[in-house]
Amino acid sequence: DNKKRIEEEQKQRINEAKNIASLYPNGYKKFFPDTNINYIDYRKANEIISYKSEIVASHNFIQRINNAVSGWGDVKGIPYYYFYHYYPTRFTDVTSASREVRGLIYNFKDGTSHSQVLSIIKQKLNATFTGRDLSNLCFVCIPASTKHKNSMRYESFSRQLCSELDMYNGYDHIRVVEDKTSVREGGTFVSGELYDIDNYFFNGKYVILFDDVVTRGRSMQVFKQLLEAKGATIVCALSIGRTYSDYYGEHREPHPWSGEY
Repeated sequence: DNKKRIEEEQKQRINEAKNIASLYPNGYKKFFPDTNINYIDYRKANEIISYKSEIVASHNFIQRINNAVSGWGDVKGIPYYYFYHYYPTRFTDVTSASREVRGLIYNFKDGTSHSQVLSIIKQKLNATFTGRDLSNLCFVCIPASTKHKNSMRYESFSRQLCSELDMYNGYDHIRVVEDKTSVREGGTFVSGELYDIDNYFFNGKYVILFDDVVTRGRSMQVFKQLLEAKGATIVCALSIGRTYSDYYGEHREPHPWSGEY
């Protein structure tokens, strides 16, 4: 009878652990990524149950942030939001508003107009995530083409944004080790060989990727892969502008919001 009672108690503990794993799969995967729910033994069941509060909190957090960006657009499979359409300089038949946006982006690239970009990004992030959830997110700028440009463009900008929103700042944990040729007219392709990425900082982090301009999204895709290899989860991506004309060549369509070019 005593043996049966012990076996029954163990079975109940295993079922309780399986129930936690079933009800809170996102949190369970975070803490027990290598434990198949169908192969939970008594020892592992006790460990899972001891982590229940952390598993539930993590699951709910992941659910909230995924829901928060569920209505966004998409770039290379990443939830994505941009503030303005961007027309490269080869297009001269654009509105004054489009030229202002172009100037804003170029000034940002040159290390100025940070305050205006900070303002719109803070407003968007505060409208999307709760303050509690922002404090658990990490902001990562896709590095510029050279060490100097990267520092000029992103160092103080990223530090100020993360300080004001109480976010993790990924800037100091990605180092440009090889300069590349920039292409102002349509973005640059990045390679993991150009960067030294912290092996530990990004493990377990939930990341928001940021770039000044996105054209086809290849840099976002590469950095998603690079950071996921370090243990990060990519939540979403942001950019000031998205290159609009390149998708249409000489058959451009009007700006979908204003009806103008």
